[in-house]
Amino acid sequence: SGSAAAAAAPSHLRAKAKSMSSLSYTRDDAGGLKGGEWANDGMGGIFDSEGYTGRKADGGMKIYKAHLFNKEGFGTTKDCPFDCDCCYI
Repeated sequence: SGSAAAAAAPSHLRAKAKSMSSLSYTRDDAGGLKGGEWANDGMGGIFDSEGYTGRKADGGMKIYKAHLFNKEGFGTTKDCPFDCDCCYI
């Protein structure tokens, strides 16, 4: 059987999330956040200054916003998504 989808971010984190005046959908979006601050991503989710979504996969691994990774071209290499080095911040 396959892995279940990760649950939505906890409501206490969603309640903390602020709306951003505009999003560039680059790493710069997280740059204006301080530790402990959360922002709405404009797509129904949230993220913090590290790009963490407040969600975890079934195995406990944190789920991050892909557009907040440092490397340009992330997600496009032949080794993605598991054998590449795009996702290391």
